Amino acid sequence: MSVAATVIRFLDRQQVAYTVHNLIHFESIEDAANRLGIAKHSLIYTVPLIDQFGLILTILPADRAISFTQLNGLMGRNFTPASTTQTLAVFRDCDCAYLPPLGEAYGVRAILEDSVVDSKVIYFIAGDSRHIIQVNSQGFLHLQNQACIASNFTAPNSRSADVESAATDAVPTKSKIREALTTLGALPPMPEMAQQIFGLSANPYAGAKELAEIISLDPSLSAQVLRYARSPLFGYQGELDSIQTAISRVLGFDMVMNLALGLATAKPFRVQRSGPLGLDNFWRHAIYSAALVQALGKELSADKRPNPGLAYLSGLLHNFGHLLMGHLAKQEFAQLNELVLEYPNVAVVDIEERLLGVSHDEVGGCYWRITC
Repeated sequence: MSVAATVIRFLDRQQVAYTVHNLIHFESIEDAANRLGIAKHSLIYTVPLIDQFGLILTILPADRAISFTQLNGLMGRNFTPASTTQTLAVFRDCDCAYLPPLGEAYGVRAILEDSVVDSKVIYFIAGDSRHIIQVNSQGFLHLQNQACIASNFTAPNSRSADVESAATDAVPTKSKIREALTTLGALPPMPEMAQQIFGLSANPYAGAKELAEIISLDPSLSAQVLRYARSPLFGYQGELDSIQTAISRVLGFDMVMNLALGLATAKPFRVQRSGPLGLDNFWRHAIYSAALVQALGKELSADKRPNPGLAYLSGLLHNFGHLLMGHLAKQEFAQLNELVLEYPNVAVVDIEERLLGVSHDEVGGCYWRITC
């Protein structure tokens, strides 16, 4: 991938002198700084945020991280990290993980951390994982002509140390969660519908009619199956007037059975809806992951290809541990969501380990070993 065309056009239009460094491929902003042999403060990166008023870019040095508490307080708004879909709708010629700090070039408002201009020479990501652009500080400020320059909305980007400090007052919950999983007393019983679907999966003579009869007993589950069958992903142009039609003509028996099984199994868990790990984002990520895993499975050779329905179910429930965490440790799960927002550059599992003493992968694995 080459430097984003929008970036080059904007630089040329602004008549700013620049140098392009080709690093072949860098894994992170820290990796790029190390390979260029420069201080992290001289390398600038961008974090796209969103609220009810739309997308906004935050522009800051690689040695700083956003403090959402400070930023939202400063702006009087409620920013959260923008999703890949929301970001790529604007940055169409960029890799979502390597956005250039050029809001004006893409028609997006930007907030510039004031310490950026401390460096005489500035380097910034050019829209992909290969290229870094070098300009002088005066030229970079010219490129930020429409940006809002602000202070006190970032914190030192010490990553895990920051998270550990933020989590020091948390009540250890590892033993609490494990005890609940072992006794199963704190977990909701498997819904009757999930039990019926399990039974149906063991019946070699079961078909779309029998599965549709079970799903039709739950209006919300029926609506989700029909909505999924009508999605552009499957390209079905005909009329869908029943669950049985959705199964037999569009989705197939295995996919619907595993989709219904996943949704029914997770339904009794009481988890907060909001937040990066909340129920709304959980299901959005789960559905996308399930479709991706199933599609990847089809690319394997026949002797290695997994059952499509099983592949779908694996993708759907791969983060099931988050539901368990949210159900068993509500207060700590709420704090986990806050920390994930506060430290977007820190891996979620690292935050979980420091806050809860256990990762969602471990919790989910423990649950399936006990119940299956």
